[in-house]
Amino acid sequence: MTFSFIVRFIFLVFLIVSYTVISWLLGLLPFSRWTIQKWRAQILSRFCKVGLWNLRVQVKNFGLKNPNENYLVVSNHLSYLDILIISSQIPSCFVTSVEIKETPLLGLLTKLGGCLYVERRNKSNIHNEIKDIREGLENNLNVVVFPEATSTNGESVLRFRSPLYNASISSYKKVLPTCINYRSVGHTSLNKDNRDAIFWYGDMSFFPHLVGLVKAGPIEVELDFLAPLDTRKYVDPIECAQITHSQVSKRFIPCLS
Repeated sequence: MTFSFIVRFIFLVFLIVSYTVISWLLGLLPFSRWTIQKWRAQILSRFCKVGLWNLRVQVKNFGLKNPNENYLVVSNHLSYLDILIISSQIPSCFVTSVEIKETPLLGLLTKLGGCLYVERRNKSNIHNEIKDIREGLENNLNVVVFPEATSTNGESVLRFRSPLYNASISSYKKVLPTCINYRSVGHTSLNKDNRDAIFWYGDMSFFPHLVGLVKAGPIEVELDFLAPLDTRKYVDPIECAQITHSQVSKRFIPCLS
């Protein structure tokens, strides 16, 4: 291990611990849940910017026209690094699975990160989960959903699942389709041989992958905010999912070679 890796890793741990303490203290304040969520999103965004700098991740941001408007943000999903990238550009709370909530350490971090949870193994609570997301949107939070419902190896954009689009439709908030394209790692264009330094999918273990990610940089990534979908005009969640999937797929650059 090089000295620079050790310094970056220690600083990354410092950032995680610092944010965790600040977020926990915020949770003790006598304010509404959504006020605290907005504060957490703003603070998380700033920590993510510093974290990406530490990991030597350069983000090129395209197309965000109205940053003061709040959205249901839907994006393709390749890595936990996606969360830092989106948060650094648009303060948000994220929707993740109950499985992650139940995972040691990751569960605590997602809770203190202000995440909202969905149970993908059982749809019996889907109406309450949609209600939770709708309330976040109505309280002027950006809420990020990865509608593929899993992270992938970058060869394609999986079908977007539609139920959570109901939160945007019922709150009259626009959907903001977003496309993440990782372009290079370690000064080499992204390809099948080096993509696993960034992409986290399948049964990959979190901590060994994180160690590899800290070693891997520099990383270049493009974040495209595409044309928002007005849910006052589109009220069918399946149609919304299909339209935004098409937008993201057209902008996505598959990792096939």
